[in-house]
Parts: sequence; C-alpha cells; structure tokens
Amino acid sequence: MKKKNMLIGSAIVSLACGFALIDGCKKNVPTAADAPSLNQATPTPQPISGPLEVYVTDNYVTYPTPGSTPVLNSLPVTGLAVQAIPPSKSVTYTKTTQPDGKAYFLPSQLEVGNWQIVINPQAGYPFAKSVITAPVTAEYETIPIASAPSTLFNSSTSPQVLTSSLGGTVVSTFTYNQPGNLLVPIQLSFPTLPTNWTVAYGPTSIGFAGSDYASVTFIAKPCVDHAVTYSVNGSDFEPTPVVRAISAPCSITKSYTSNASCSYSQSNYNTGFCSDGYLTLNMSGTLTFTSSNACGNITVYWVSGDCCQNSMQINTTSQNAQDCSGGSFSLAPGSYSLSVINARYQPHMYVVFQGTTYGPYYFQPATVANTTFFNVSF
Repeated sequence: MKKKNMLIGSAIVSLACGFALIDGCKKNVPTAADAPSLNQATPTPQPISGPLEVYVTDNYVTYPTPGSTPVLNSLPVTGLAVQAIPPSKSVTYTKTTQPDGKAYFLPSQLEVGNWQIVINPQAGYPFAKSVITAPVTAEYETIPIASAPSTLFNSSTSPQVLTSSLGGTVVSTFTYNQPGNLLVPIQLSFPTLPTNWTVAYGPTSIGFAGSDYASVTFIAKPCVDHAVTYSVNGSDFEPTPVVRAISAPCSITKSYTSNASCSYSQSNYNTGFCSDGYLTLNMSGTLTFTSSNACGNITVYWVSGDCCQNSMQINTTSQNAQDCSGGSFSLAPGSYSLSVINARYQPHMYVVFQGTTYGPYYFQPATVANTTFFNVSF
C-alpha cells in the first residue's frame, strides 16, 4: 500500500513539471500577437506654442581706398517685409523686421517641420526674391537670412588675346557667386579703356541665383596697339550703389609687336638778317616718322624765340609764329621736308606721340645735324 502511494505521488510530480515546461516555452517564444504592427502610422509632429524669429542682415565688404584691406560691413536690415509659411502651407504670415533686424512671428500654433521664408523685391532694398527652407523643431528658434561677401571672376577658359592692330572681338564670361541665402543682383562697370576699345555685356543684371554669369564682349576697332588690363566692378541697383564684388585684374594681351620712331636730319644751314638788323637763322632738313602696328599721329611743336616774321614750313605748308613763340603740326607716318626761317634765340622743336613728349631738340648752327626723338617697341 505504501509502494502504491509512492507511485501515485511520482506521477503527480512528473505531470506538474510537464505543465511547467510547456508554460515556460510559451513565455520565451514571441507570438504574432506579440510582434509590433508593420502598418503602424508614424506619429504626426504636434504643434507647439511659442514665437519664431527671422533675423535678416546685409553683409558686404568695402575698400576705403583702392587696393586697401577690405572692411566687412554687417548691418541688420530694418523695415523689410518677411513672409513665413508653415509646413502645412495653410497660411502665410507676414511681419516687418525691427531695428534689430528681426521679424517676430507668434502664430497660435507653431508647426514643427520645414518652414519656408520668402523675401520679395521691395523698393529701397537691393535684394532679389529669396526663398529659404529651414527646419523648426522648438519655440524661440531664430532663422538667419543673410547676404554675404560675394565674388566676381573671369571664368573664361580661352586665352584673351588680340591678334591684329586692325582690331577684333574678345569674349569673356564673368561669374558672380553669392554664398549667402539673401540674393543681391548687380550690374557690371568697367574702367576707361584705351582708344578704340568698347565693351558690352549681357544680361545687364545678374545675381538672381547663388551662381550667375554675364557674357562680356570687348570690341577693338582699327587701330589698336596696346594690351588691356582691367578690373570689373559689380554694384547693386540702389540710388547710391554699393560695390558688392570686384574682380581680380584681367588682361587682354596682343600677339604682335608695335614699333614707332621719329628722327630729324638737318642738311642745310645759313644766316640772314631781320628788318631790324638782327641776325636770324635758317635751317632745313628731313623729319621722318615711321610706324608698324602702332596707332596715331605725331604732333610737332616748334619755338622760334622771337618775331621777325619767322615761320616753320613742312613740305609746302607754312606756319608763322604765334605770338612770337611758334606753332605745331600734326603728321601721319611719312617723310617730310622741314624748314625754319628767320628764327632767333635758340629755336627748337619737340614731338608728342601717344601722350608722351620727346625733346626738345635745339636746331644746330651746322650744315649737318641729326637727332632721334624716339624709337619705341611695345
């Protein structure tokens, strides 16, 4: 009887352990009901309560004197209308920047997500339409809107070379880059170019994107004989324009050499007398002006030193002294017969070519005398 009871007890214990093992397996193996739903929707960001600020500044550099160290100007923009559009695009808020450069928005609910800030063109401000997307995650956030010091450079890849003194056309591309998110369009301006050079460009205003460009055409008309070095300024369109960018110096070289020379060879000398009995001098010779791939005439100035009906004659053209002092002739390249008649008190002449004065040469009391006014290559 005792043995039978022991067997029954063992069976009960074994059965209890079996149920325990089965229950334990159920707890350690997740079922489909325990797994997260794959179709569960992403929570929608909930609006928050609080202000939003947009801070607008205008940043550019100025040069106190040409070639000096640039000075950074960073100015808050006051009185500018700013639009703010929430992620839902359900409404457009408009506020004006205060003296601190900030526009303060206080919607009833501040949506979390990407806001769109819009600056439209407005009278009295240099800005083009600028659209900025900025994330907003909490109240009291400040969205910075700013122009930034810009660059202007010649982005042409072809050499800028003029091949003939007869002229030609050189085309350059100038690129205007704005690293800021507040756009400022510009117009280009050029320095005074040498004689017979003109410049045109298009479009006449650039800067409506972060990187924009203009095609610049330099036109050389006959005759041109000097290389061109220039810088380009980019100024905004305000009544008192601000220079927003200055290019580095650029050059248009030439592939040819220009030569010019002028000399005088005296071949005759004698003396005479004026009506008042004073001794006068009479000289004659040849004036020669040569030019190759060079432009312009020479101007010959002569000074006699006294009246007595003195004059200079070149070929068949004679010119009397003006106020007892002398006169001038403009001459193209060539060889000319030159005579000075009834001169007194150190008669002399000098020559001007392309703005440079050469001389003076004092006529010599000798049958043969020579001088070279200039002999230049460039």
